[in-house]
Amino acid sequence: FEWSQNSEEGPSSEFSMSNSLWSTLGALMQQGSDISPRSFSGRCAESAWWFFTLILVASYTANLAAFLTVESMDFKIRNVDDLVSQTKVKYGTVQGGSSEDFFRKSKVTTYEQMWSVMPPYLMESNEKGYQKVIEEKGKYAFILEGVFNEYLSQQKPCKTMPTGGLINNIDYGIAINRKRREELGKRLNLEVLRLRELGELLRLETRWWVEKGRCGAATAQDGGKKRSLTLSNVSGMFHILIGGLIIAMMTSVFEYLIQKRIRKQSYKLKKAKTLLGELGKKLNGKKEPQVVENIYSGEETPLRPNLLAGAQENKGYQTTSPAKLIMLDSYQSDQSATGTAI
Repeated sequence: FEWSQNSEEGPSSEFSMSNSLWSTLGALMQQGSDISPRSFSGRCAESAWWFFTLILVASYTANLAAFLTVESMDFKIRNVDDLVSQTKVKYGTVQGGSSEDFFRKSKVTTYEQMWSVMPPYLMESNEKGYQKVIEEKGKYAFILEGVFNEYLSQQKPCKTMPTGGLINNIDYGIAINRKRREELGKRLNLEVLRLRELGELLRLETRWWVEKGRCGAATAQDGGKKRSLTLSNVSGMFHILIGGLIIAMMTSVFEYLIQKRIRKQSYKLKKAKTLLGELGKKLNGKKEPQVVENIYSGEETPLRPNLLAGAQENKGYQTTSPAKLIMLDSYQSDQSATGTAI
């Protein structure tokens, strides 16, 4: 339809089913094609598809680049055993803290091996250890309390992530007055258990460590694992594609109705002109002029009806063709014409 209405050469078979699929594939592979639509609706649909493929390819390329970057930086350090079995990444903890005391006193073989290489890389505070992790760019691992680790991973510039899970469980307590230990301690224990059963503690942790964090929920929850794009991440390009197709369909319907109306009006106008022309001829009594060729001048001149009637009554003319008379003899001095019509 769009080629029959917008092409000077009339309908074309260029937008057949196979060529349309080829044009779609060419746009998806960023190669284009030799054919392009001419109607507004066709161009609208084609533009929506181009935008869709552009965002799709760009998202895939960006996600692939991020995946390859993370893959190249990943030294497969999932736990302390992976940390001990490699030599590229140095590691340490806070000097004089509970973590140092744990490794120094541990009798576990893995922890003893870790402590044997830790002393040169001990830090004075958690903040300095955090800064060293950022400065070393993947060549230093800092061991600290899990809660504080998750908190720091949610702070700018978002260049660290927790990994490896928990190494040791350490209990924390609340200091209260000894005189009120029995009464106040029992009430605190019951209240903490109630908050845990209601999920209030988890809600508070999610609020302050994840929702209030500056680096997104992925870093704190999955330890920086690679994530693929979900439908919600790319829903915008589907909205644009669907919107473009809807606009193209509506425009196509309007174009079809307008062209149909124009053709109908044009047909009625031509028919009216023809009828008016025939009616005018009948009312005026006009006939189509005959053409006479003068053999002396070689010119064709219209023969008026009165001359045609006089020529047929004169013996010098024989009419064998209603459209053409050829004069042969010259004009006589007695004003009588003699001729032969062939």
